[in-house]
Amino acid sequence: MALRDQPYIPLFVQDFLTDEKLMECSASATGVYVRILCLMHKSETYGKILLKQKYKQDSKQDSKQDSKQDSKQDSKQDSKLLRNFACQLDKYMPYDIDTIEAALQELIEENVCYIEDDFLCQKRMIRDNYISEQRSKAGKKGGGNPNFVKTKQQTNSEYENENENENEEGGLGGEIKPKTKPKYDLPEMIITEFKESYLNCRGVDYITTNHEKERSAAGKLIQIMKNKSPSLNTQQMIEGMRAYFDRVVEINDPWLFTNMSLPIILSKINEINTILRNGNKRPNSQAGATDRELAELLASKWAEE
Repeated sequence: MALRDQPYIPLFVQDFLTDEKLMECSASATGVYVRILCLMHKSETYGKILLKQKYKQDSKQDSKQDSKQDSKQDSKQDSKLLRNFACQLDKYMPYDIDTIEAALQELIEENVCYIEDDFLCQKRMIRDNYISEQRSKAGKKGGGNPNFVKTKQQTNSEYENENENENEEGGLGGEIKPKTKPKYDLPEMIITEFKESYLNCRGVDYITTNHEKERSAAGKLIQIMKNKSPSLNTQQMIEGMRAYFDRVVEINDPWLFTNMSLPIILSKINEINTILRNGNKRPNSQAGATDRELAELLASKWAEE
């Protein structure tokens, strides 16, 4: 299911509460931001809000008048763009236009949101949607297994449906044929999740120097999660790992930042969780907020070890 079709937003509570950029924004800007997230969740382009044509036309008319009063055209045009977004959002929010415009200004200045062409954008939502789409495509292709793709085409089975019957009728004589189910290689999937988090945070690819060591570490991390939360399904494990990795790769500790890898996460897991529980600060620093919902599957669980 596409993210925009889900009746809820995948909000990571700890990230929201400890976001240093959002902390710089006022209470009113934070309230407007929450409403914006809801609108972006239902937007045709997930994570983006398109400025409608009628508001762009208003912008052209207003900018002609303002150009006579202000020589700084770029700054004025940006201001008018935010004003027009505020006018558009006003219909969906219990705030006046001035409040929305001021909130947008704060959110843009603090890089919580950004403007790209005629879109108001939120980076995390766009990235999550991209990852979701890639997983969906991989799932439909059988995770890259050509044998599974062939079998799936023959049986018209659905990868996502975990509750289908184990067998199905086939052939002219009603022969019972076992249905092929997808085979998960969880360690490889976890390695992929870590690589994506690493690339998204640091802008460079994570290079695997010892693949077997990486697989071993991934497998042990999976086992830790299974022991702590045996009821988790595969998708919840993957989502939980991704949320955890997103935070881990941003840790400020110089040594951990430089040497971060799956084996390091495994060997330093208690130290890492202590840092995360203290708001990405070393122990004895001012503590951050409580663990996020998804981190109950990971950080908060593992920190008990």
